[in-house]
Amino acid sequence: MNRFRLLSMTSAAVPAIFLTAGLAACGGAATSSQPAPHHTTTPAATAGTQVITYAPWAGAGTLASSISASATQSGSCFSTSSATTAPGAYRCLAGNDLYDPCFADAASAAGEVACPNPANPDSVVVIKLTAALPTPATSAGSTIIPWLLVLANGQQCQTITGTGGTLGGKNEAYGCPSGGVYGQPDTSGATWMVWYAPSGAPAPAMTQVSVAKAYT
Repeated sequence: MNRFRLLSMTSAAVPAIFLTAGLAACGGAATSSQPAPHHTTTPAATAGTQVITYAPWAGAGTLASSISASATQSGSCFSTSSATTAPGAYRCLAGNDLYDPCFADAASAAGEVACPNPANPDSVVVIKLTAALPTPATSAGSTIIPWLLVLANGQQCQTITGTGGTLGGKNEAYGCPSGGVYGQPDTSGATWMVWYAPSGAPAPAMTQVSVAKAYT
């Protein structure tokens, strides 16, 4: 993958999840008084949305065969994830670098988490923990929020954990390389749908786009 950079906690920017050089949450969109968005729909995938339960660990200290580590660092996790409610997902620091989500290796006595690159979830940074993980807050049976959406238009969009923009009366929930997803996905059908708008576009430019993959 392309070398990715992470949000520094010393930065004045609003905290966001794990950023890549080419994948940043689009912010700054102002509330629009434009008419409601047109109901233009990108054709849905016939097989429906593929919902992927992200599991980077195969066993104690061993990554799954499809996952590779781009780096190993030392650090700690200070809370459960703000990007997803998935069990075993945390918000972590290694130096000044913020990672969210990071997934715990529950079987490792040494204590490790794997933090995926949203541009390529098969590549992770492994953090060797210097402190115990915080107590999980997610209750069993609660709805799990996806931390990454791959749209039918090719955009890979990650959860915004800070303050995003507002467009057409909808809050920006996911940031994409060239735009944003406004509101939460409609999961009522086999193919999930989202409202997507290019960066800087007015509310009428919002279109419904199908979700090819959702990582939880």
